[in-house]
Amino acid sequence: MSKKMTGKWVLLVVAFIVSCLIWYMVITNDDPRVNISLGSIEVELLNKDDLHDRGLAYYVYENASIGVHVNVIQERGWLVKPDDIRITADLSEVTEKTTVIPVKVRIVGNQSIIGNNYKLSAESITVRTEKLIEKEVPVEIQTEGDPEDNCVAGACIPEDETVTVRVPESACDLVESARAAVDISGRSADYEGKVKLSFYGENDREINCEEQQILPEKDETGVKIPIGITRKIKISLPSGTGTCSEGYRCTAIDADKEYITVIGPESTVDVLEAVSIPAEVIDLDDKMESFEKTVSLSDYLPEGVTVYDQEDNDLKISVTIEKLEKKTFSISSSDIQIRYLSASLKAAVHTKQVSVVVQALQKDLEKLETDQIQLTLNLSGLKAGTYEVTADCSIQDMEADYEIISLEKTTVVISDS
Repeated sequence: MSKKMTGKWVLLVVAFIVSCLIWYMVITNDDPRVNISLGSIEVELLNKDDLHDRGLAYYVYENASIGVHVNVIQERGWLVKPDDIRITADLSEVTEKTTVIPVKVRIVGNQSIIGNNYKLSAESITVRTEKLIEKEVPVEIQTEGDPEDNCVAGACIPEDETVTVRVPESACDLVESARAAVDISGRSADYEGKVKLSFYGENDREINCEEQQILPEKDETGVKIPIGITRKIKISLPSGTGTCSEGYRCTAIDADKEYITVIGPESTVDVLEAVSIPAEVIDLDDKMESFEKTVSLSDYLPEGVTVYDQEDNDLKISVTIEKLEKKTFSISSSDIQIRYLSASLKAAVHTKQVSVVVQALQKDLEKLETDQIQLTLNLSGLKAGTYEVTADCSIQDMEADYEIISLEKTTVVISDS
Protein backbone atom coordinates (compact mmCIF):
# COMPACT_ATOMS: atom_id res chain seq x y z
CA MET A 1 0.00 0.00 0.00
CA SER A 2 2.81 2.42 0.82
CA LYS A 3 4.52 1.60 -2.46
CA LYS A 4 1.39 2.66 -4.37
CA MET A 5 1.12 5.97 -2.53
CA THR A 6 4.79 6.68 -3.13
CA GLY A 7 4.31 6.00 -6.82
CA LYS A 8 1.41 8.48 -7.04
CA TRP A 9 3.42 11.29 -5.44
CA VAL A 10 6.30 10.68 -7.77
CA LEU A 11 3.93 10.89 -10.74
CA LEU A 12 2.44 14.17 -9.40
CA VAL A 13 5.87 15.73 -8.95
CA VAL A 14 6.95 14.64 -12.43
CA ALA A 15 3.71 16.03 -13.92
CA PHE A 16 4.27 19.41 -12.20
CA ILE A 17 7.86 19.60 -13.45
CA VAL A 18 6.81 18.71 -16.98
CA SER A 19 4.07 21.36 -16.98
CA CYS A 20 6.56 24.01 -15.80
CA LEU A 21 8.95 22.96 -18.57
CA ILE A 22 6.19 23.19 -21.15
CA TRP A 23 5.13 26.65 -19.87
CA TYR A 24 8.75 27.89 -19.98
CA MET A 25 9.20 26.52 -23.50
CA VAL A 26 6.05 28.32 -24.61
CA ILE A 27 7.25 31.55 -23.10
CA THR A 28 10.79 31.36 -24.43
CA ASN A 29 10.24 29.65 -27.74
CA ASP A 30 6.85 30.98 -28.88
CA ASP A 31 7.74 34.47 -27.47
CA PRO A 32 4.21 35.84 -26.90
CA ARG A 33 4.30 39.65 -27.37
CA VAL A 34 1.90 42.50 -26.63
CA ASN A 35 1.32 45.86 -28.30
CA ILE A 36 1.67 48.76 -25.82
CA SER A 37 0.81 52.40 -26.45
CA LEU A 38 3.24 54.89 -24.91
CA GLY A 39 0.96 57.79 -25.76
CA SER A 40 2.11 60.95 -27.58
CA ILE A 41 5.77 61.81 -27.16
CA GLU A 42 6.81 65.42 -27.76
CA VAL A 43 9.27 65.89 -30.62
CA GLU A 44 12.53 67.43 -29.42
CA LEU A 45 13.67 70.20 -31.76
CA LEU A 46 17.40 70.37 -32.45
CA ASN A 47 19.44 73.40 -33.61
CA LYS A 48 16.75 75.97 -32.78
CA ASP A 49 19.48 78.57 -32.41
CA ASP A 50 20.49 77.98 -36.00
CA LEU A 51 17.13 79.30 -37.15
CA HIS A 52 17.28 82.24 -34.76
CA ASP A 53 20.75 83.11 -36.04
CA ARG A 54 19.23 83.28 -39.51
CA GLY A 55 16.63 85.74 -38.23
CA LEU A 56 13.74 83.28 -38.23
CA ALA A 57 11.16 82.16 -35.71
CA TYR A 58 9.54 78.73 -36.06
CA TYR A 59 6.17 77.14 -35.35
CA VAL A 60 5.43 73.41 -35.40
CA TYR A 61 1.83 73.17 -36.50
CA GLU A 62 1.64 69.51 -37.44
CA ASN A 63 2.83 66.54 -35.36
CA ALA A 64 4.48 68.45 -32.52
CA SER A 65 3.84 65.21 -30.57
CA ILE A 66 3.86 61.77 -32.14
CA GLY A 67 2.05 58.67 -30.90
CA VAL A 68 4.24 55.63 -30.23
CA HIS A 69 3.36 51.94 -29.95
CA VAL A 70 5.85 49.23 -28.99
CA ASN A 71 5.64 45.47 -29.43
CA VAL A 72 7.38 43.74 -26.53
CA ILE A 73 7.48 40.48 -24.63
CA GLN A 74 4.41 40.35 -22.47
CA GLU A 75 6.12 39.57 -19.20
CA ARG A 76 8.51 42.56 -19.57
CA GLY A 77 6.10 45.05 -21.08
CA TRP A 78 5.50 46.80 -17.75
CA LEU A 79 9.15 47.96 -17.75
CA VAL A 80 8.79 50.12 -20.87
CA LYS A 81 8.16 53.89 -20.33
CA PRO A 82 7.69 56.89 -22.67
CA ASP A 83 11.06 58.21 -21.43
CA ASP A 84 12.72 55.23 -23.09
CA ILE A 85 12.14 56.78 -26.51
CA ARG A 86 13.50 60.09 -27.77
CA ILE A 87 12.08 61.61 -30.97
CA THR A 88 14.03 64.45 -32.57
CA ALA A 89 13.79 66.77 -35.58
CA ASP A 90 16.69 68.86 -36.87
CA LEU A 91 15.63 72.47 -37.58
CA SER A 92 18.88 73.17 -39.42
CA GLU A 93 17.19 71.42 -42.36
CA VAL A 94 14.52 74.14 -42.58
CA THR A 95 15.02 76.06 -45.82
CA GLU A 96 11.60 77.49 -46.70
CA LYS A 97 8.68 79.13 -44.95
CA THR A 98 7.03 75.72 -44.59
CA THR A 99 9.16 72.61 -44.39
CA VAL A 100 8.44 68.94 -43.71
CA ILE A 101 11.21 67.46 -41.57
CA PRO A 102 11.64 63.72 -40.98
CA VAL A 103 11.93 62.67 -37.37
CA LYS A 104 14.56 60.38 -35.91
CA VAL A 105 14.01 57.87 -33.12
CA ARG A 106 16.55 56.89 -30.52
CA ILE A 107 15.99 54.24 -27.84
CA VAL A 108 17.52 55.63 -24.68
CA GLY A 109 16.20 53.08 -22.19
CA ASN A 110 15.25 49.40 -22.17
CA GLN A 111 16.83 49.00 -25.59
CA SER A 112 17.11 45.24 -25.19
CA ILE A 113 13.36 45.02 -24.62
CA ILE A 114 12.18 47.46 -27.30
CA GLY A 115 14.75 46.89 -30.03
CA ASN A 116 13.27 48.00 -33.34
CA ASN A 117 9.79 46.91 -32.38
CA TYR A 118 8.09 50.31 -32.34
CA LYS A 119 5.70 52.17 -34.61
CA LEU A 120 5.12 55.93 -34.95
CA SER A 121 1.86 57.64 -35.80
CA ALA A 122 3.82 60.05 -38.06
CA GLU A 123 7.26 60.01 -39.62
CA SER A 124 7.73 63.78 -39.91
CA ILE A 125 6.76 67.17 -38.53
CA THR A 126 5.74 70.32 -40.41
CA VAL A 127 7.45 73.58 -39.47
CA ARG A 128 6.47 77.10 -40.53
CA THR A 129 8.89 80.02 -40.19
CA GLU A 130 8.58 83.79 -40.10
CA LYS A 131 10.94 86.72 -39.74
CA LEU A 132 12.28 87.93 -36.42
CA ILE A 133 12.17 91.73 -36.12
CA GLU A 134 13.94 94.04 -33.68
CA LYS A 135 12.07 96.12 -31.15
CA GLU A 136 13.17 98.56 -28.43
CA VAL A 137 11.38 98.16 -25.09
CA PRO A 138 11.80 100.45 -22.05
CA VAL A 139 13.70 99.26 -18.99
CA GLU A 140 11.75 99.76 -15.74
CA ILE A 141 13.45 99.36 -12.36
CA GLN A 142 11.28 99.25 -9.23
CA THR A 143 12.29 99.37 -5.58
CA GLU A 144 11.02 97.24 -2.74
CA GLY A 145 11.15 98.17 0.93
CA ASP A 146 12.12 101.48 2.58
CA PRO A 147 15.58 102.92 3.24
CA GLU A 148 16.83 104.07 6.63
CA ASP A 149 14.47 106.42 8.53
CA ASN A 150 16.21 109.72 7.73
CA CYS A 151 16.84 108.82 4.09
CA VAL A 152 14.84 108.77 0.90
CA ALA A 153 15.42 106.90 -2.36
CA GLY A 154 15.83 108.81 -5.60
CA ALA A 155 14.81 107.70 -9.04
CA CYS A 156 16.39 104.48 -10.30
CA ILE A 157 19.06 105.11 -12.92
CA PRO A 158 19.39 102.08 -15.23
CA GLU A 159 22.52 101.64 -17.31
CA ASP A 160 20.24 101.04 -20.30
CA GLU A 161 17.05 103.04 -20.78
CA THR A 162 15.90 100.55 -23.41
CA VAL A 163 16.85 97.06 -24.45
CA THR A 164 16.61 95.53 -27.91
CA VAL A 165 14.63 92.32 -28.34
CA ARG A 166 13.99 90.20 -31.40
CA VAL A 167 10.41 89.00 -31.69
CA PRO A 168 8.41 87.06 -34.27
CA GLU A 169 6.89 89.50 -36.76
CA SER A 170 3.35 88.33 -36.00
CA ALA A 171 3.91 88.88 -32.26
CA CYS A 172 5.67 92.25 -32.37
CA ASP A 173 3.26 93.68 -29.76
CA LEU A 174 3.70 90.79 -27.36
CA VAL A 175 6.51 92.29 -25.25
CA GLU A 176 6.10 95.83 -23.86
CA SER A 177 8.76 96.31 -21.19
CA ALA A 178 11.78 94.86 -19.40
CA ARG A 179 11.59 95.01 -15.60
CA ALA A 180 13.57 94.30 -12.47
CA ALA A 181 13.07 94.92 -8.74
CA VAL A 182 15.68 95.95 -6.15
CA ASP A 183 15.28 95.58 -2.38
CA ILE A 184 16.54 98.75 -0.61
CA SER A 185 15.23 97.95 2.86
CA GLY A 186 17.25 99.68 5.59
CA ARG A 187 19.83 101.16 3.20
CA SER A 188 21.47 104.53 3.91
CA ALA A 189 23.91 104.54 0.97
CA ASP A 190 23.47 104.33 -2.79
CA TYR A 191 22.70 100.97 -4.35
CA GLU A 192 24.75 100.05 -7.41
CA GLY A 193 24.84 96.67 -9.13
CA LYS A 194 23.50 94.36 -11.83
CA VAL A 195 19.88 93.22 -11.99
CA LYS A 196 18.21 90.42 -13.94
CA LEU A 197 15.58 91.58 -16.42
CA SER A 198 12.22 89.92 -16.91
CA PHE A 199 9.99 90.75 -19.86
CA TYR A 200 6.33 91.72 -19.64
CA GLY A 201 3.42 92.12 -22.01
CA GLU A 202 -0.05 93.53 -21.69
CA ASN A 203 -1.88 93.32 -18.35
CA ASP A 204 1.51 93.05 -16.61
CA ARG A 205 1.82 89.45 -17.70
CA GLU A 206 5.35 88.00 -17.46
CA ILE A 207 6.51 86.38 -20.68
CA ASN A 208 8.27 83.05 -21.01
CA CYS A 209 10.91 84.25 -23.48
CA GLU A 210 12.06 80.78 -24.58
CA GLU A 211 8.52 79.59 -25.17
CA GLN A 212 7.48 82.74 -27.04
CA GLN A 213 10.81 83.06 -28.91
CA ILE A 214 11.54 86.49 -27.45
CA LEU A 215 15.29 86.97 -27.90
CA PRO A 216 16.70 89.84 -25.79
CA GLU A 217 20.00 91.44 -26.73
CA LYS A 218 20.77 91.29 -22.99
CA ASP A 219 18.85 89.98 -19.99
CA GLU A 220 20.53 92.09 -17.31
CA THR A 221 21.53 95.69 -16.81
CA GLY A 222 23.38 97.84 -14.33
CA VAL A 223 21.37 100.09 -12.05
CA LYS A 224 22.11 102.85 -9.56
CA ILE A 225 19.64 103.99 -6.92
CA PRO A 226 20.66 107.15 -5.02
CA ILE A 227 19.81 107.07 -1.32
CA GLY A 228 20.32 110.02 1.05
CA ILE A 229 18.80 113.38 1.98
CA THR A 230 17.35 115.91 -0.46
CA ARG A 231 17.74 119.66 -0.95
CA LYS A 232 16.57 122.27 -3.45
CA ILE A 233 19.44 124.27 -4.94
CA LYS A 234 19.85 127.03 -7.53
CA ILE A 235 21.15 126.45 -11.05
CA SER A 236 23.95 128.85 -11.99
CA LEU A 237 23.97 129.30 -15.77
CA PRO A 238 27.15 129.63 -17.85
CA SER A 239 28.23 132.99 -19.26
CA GLY A 240 29.64 131.43 -22.41
CA THR A 241 33.07 131.73 -24.01
CA GLY A 242 34.25 133.19 -27.31
CA THR A 243 32.82 135.99 -29.46
CA CYS A 244 29.94 135.93 -31.89
CA SER A 245 30.50 136.72 -35.54
CA GLU A 246 31.05 140.40 -36.29
CA GLY A 247 27.77 142.26 -36.24
CA TYR A 248 26.10 139.80 -33.87
CA ARG A 249 25.72 139.64 -30.11
CA CYS A 250 24.65 137.12 -27.48
CA THR A 251 21.80 138.89 -25.70
CA ALA A 252 20.52 136.18 -23.35
CA ILE A 253 21.32 132.77 -21.88
CA ASP A 254 18.25 131.16 -20.30
CA ALA A 255 17.24 127.71 -19.11
CA ASP A 256 14.02 125.79 -18.67
CA LYS A 257 14.40 125.75 -14.87
CA GLU A 258 16.06 127.80 -12.13
CA TYR A 259 16.18 125.27 -9.30
CA ILE A 260 16.73 121.54 -8.94
CA THR A 261 16.27 119.07 -6.08
CA VAL A 262 19.30 116.89 -5.42
CA ILE A 263 19.89 113.81 -3.30
CA GLY A 264 23.06 112.59 -1.65
CA PRO A 265 25.00 112.16 1.59
CA GLU A 266 23.97 114.58 4.32
CA SER A 267 27.54 115.88 4.80
CA THR A 268 27.71 116.99 1.16
CA VAL A 269 24.16 118.07 0.44
CA ASP A 270 23.87 120.25 3.56
CA VAL A 271 26.55 122.66 2.30
CA LEU A 272 25.61 122.62 -1.37
CA GLU A 273 24.07 125.93 -2.44
CA ALA A 274 24.06 125.72 -6.24
CA VAL A 275 25.05 123.68 -9.26
CA SER A 276 27.27 125.72 -11.56
CA ILE A 277 27.46 125.08 -15.29
CA PRO A 278 30.98 126.01 -16.57
CA ALA A 279 31.24 128.92 -19.02
CA GLU A 280 32.89 126.74 -21.69
CA VAL A 281 29.72 124.67 -22.04
CA ILE A 282 28.37 127.49 -24.21
CA ASP A 283 30.71 128.26 -27.12
CA LEU A 284 29.80 131.59 -28.75
CA ASP A 285 32.65 131.69 -31.27
CA ASP A 286 31.46 132.77 -34.74
CA LYS A 287 27.82 132.25 -33.86
CA MET A 288 25.23 134.10 -35.98
CA GLU A 289 22.02 132.38 -34.89
CA SER A 290 20.28 131.49 -31.64
CA PHE A 291 20.74 127.90 -30.50
CA GLU A 292 19.92 125.45 -27.74
CA LYS A 293 22.06 123.02 -25.81
CA THR A 294 21.01 120.29 -23.38
CA VAL A 295 23.31 119.33 -20.51
CA SER A 296 23.10 116.69 -17.79
CA LEU A 297 23.02 118.40 -14.39
CA SER A 298 24.44 115.31 -12.68
CA ASP A 299 27.70 115.89 -14.57
CA TYR A 300 28.29 119.08 -12.55
CA LEU A 301 27.31 117.85 -9.08
CA PRO A 302 29.76 116.67 -6.40
CA GLU A 303 30.61 112.97 -6.24
CA GLY A 304 27.83 111.01 -4.60
CA VAL A 305 25.19 113.66 -5.31
CA THR A 306 22.67 113.36 -8.13
CA VAL A 307 19.36 114.79 -9.26
CA TYR A 308 16.46 113.47 -7.17
CA ASP A 309 14.05 113.11 -10.08
CA GLN A 310 15.86 111.90 -13.18
CA GLU A 311 13.22 113.48 -15.41
CA ASP A 312 14.66 116.84 -14.27
CA ASN A 313 18.27 115.88 -14.94
CA ASP A 314 18.40 117.35 -18.44
CA LEU A 315 18.75 121.14 -18.49
CA LYS A 316 17.82 122.83 -21.76
CA ILE A 317 19.82 126.03 -22.23
CA SER A 318 18.60 128.58 -24.77
CA VAL A 319 21.15 131.03 -26.19
CA THR A 320 19.79 134.09 -27.98
CA ILE A 321 21.97 135.60 -30.74
CA GLU A 322 20.77 138.86 -32.33
CA LYS A 323 21.99 140.86 -35.30
CA LEU A 324 23.35 144.34 -34.58
CA GLU A 325 22.28 147.33 -36.65
CA LYS A 326 24.12 150.60 -37.39
CA LYS A 327 22.85 154.16 -37.24
CA THR A 328 24.55 157.47 -37.99
CA PHE A 329 24.04 160.46 -35.68
CA SER A 330 25.10 164.07 -36.40
CA ILE A 331 26.38 166.06 -33.42
CA SER A 332 26.40 169.85 -33.67
CA SER A 333 29.71 171.61 -32.95
CA SER A 334 27.97 173.63 -30.28
CA ASP A 335 27.39 170.44 -28.33
CA ILE A 336 31.06 169.46 -28.32
CA GLN A 337 32.81 170.02 -25.02
CA ILE A 338 36.41 171.29 -24.87
CA ARG A 339 38.62 170.31 -21.95
CA TYR A 340 42.16 170.73 -20.70
CA LEU A 341 42.95 173.75 -22.88
CA SER A 342 45.60 176.11 -21.47
CA ALA A 343 44.12 179.27 -19.91
CA SER A 344 46.24 181.41 -22.26
CA LEU A 345 44.65 179.84 -25.33
CA LYS A 346 41.25 179.72 -26.91
CA ALA A 347 39.74 177.13 -29.30
CA ALA A 348 37.09 177.22 -32.00
CA VAL A 349 35.53 174.16 -33.62
CA HIS A 350 35.34 174.63 -37.37
CA THR A 351 33.42 171.40 -38.10
CA LYS A 352 29.72 172.20 -38.00
CA GLN A 353 28.47 168.62 -37.70
CA VAL A 354 30.36 165.56 -36.51
CA SER A 355 29.08 162.16 -37.72
CA VAL A 356 29.00 159.29 -35.25
CA VAL A 357 28.13 155.72 -36.34
CA VAL A 358 26.70 153.67 -33.49
CA GLN A 359 26.13 149.90 -33.53
CA ALA A 360 23.56 148.25 -31.27
CA LEU A 361 20.40 146.21 -31.27
CA GLN A 362 17.65 147.69 -33.40
CA LYS A 363 15.38 148.24 -30.40
CA ASP A 364 18.15 150.19 -28.59
CA LEU A 365 19.01 152.32 -31.62
CA GLU A 366 15.37 153.30 -31.98
CA LYS A 367 15.27 154.83 -28.52
CA LEU A 368 18.70 156.49 -28.64
CA GLU A 369 18.50 160.32 -28.93
CA THR A 370 21.23 162.61 -30.24
CA ASP A 371 21.47 164.51 -26.97
CA GLN A 372 22.50 161.26 -25.24
CA ILE A 373 25.72 161.21 -27.29
CA GLN A 374 28.45 163.37 -25.76
CA LEU A 375 31.64 164.40 -27.59
CA THR A 376 34.61 165.79 -25.67
CA LEU A 377 37.80 167.28 -27.17
CA ASN A 378 40.88 166.74 -25.06
CA LEU A 379 43.24 169.61 -26.02
CA SER A 380 45.78 169.05 -23.29
CA GLY A 381 49.33 170.08 -24.31
CA LEU A 382 48.32 171.60 -27.65
CA LYS A 383 49.65 175.01 -28.73
CA ALA A 384 48.19 177.60 -31.09
CA GLY A 385 47.39 176.11 -34.48
CA THR A 386 44.85 174.08 -36.48
CA TYR A 387 44.30 170.42 -35.59
CA GLU A 388 42.28 167.40 -36.72
CA VAL A 389 41.19 165.83 -33.45
CA THR A 390 39.14 162.73 -32.71
CA ALA A 391 36.77 163.47 -29.88
CA ASP A 392 36.09 161.16 -26.95
CA CYS A 393 32.55 159.81 -27.31
CA SER A 394 30.24 158.55 -24.57
CA ILE A 395 26.57 157.57 -24.61
CA GLN A 396 24.37 158.29 -21.63
CA ASP A 397 22.32 155.10 -21.39
CA MET A 398 23.07 152.57 -18.66
CA GLU A 399 20.50 150.00 -19.85
CA ALA A 400 21.77 149.32 -23.36
CA ASP A 401 25.08 148.27 -24.86
CA TYR A 402 26.29 150.58 -27.65
CA GLU A 403 29.43 150.36 -29.74
CA ILE A 404 30.99 153.34 -31.57
CA ILE A 405 31.84 152.04 -35.03
CA SER A 406 33.26 155.27 -36.49
CA LEU A 407 33.68 158.88 -35.40
CA GLU A 408 34.41 161.76 -37.76
CA LYS A 409 37.43 163.88 -36.85
CA THR A 410 36.86 167.45 -35.70
CA THR A 411 38.76 170.47 -37.00
CA VAL A 412 39.72 172.81 -34.18
CA VAL A 413 41.66 176.06 -34.34
CA ILE A 414 43.64 177.09 -31.27
CA SER A 415 44.80 180.67 -30.84
CA ASP A 416 46.09 183.01 -28.18
CA SER A 417 43.45 184.12 -25.81
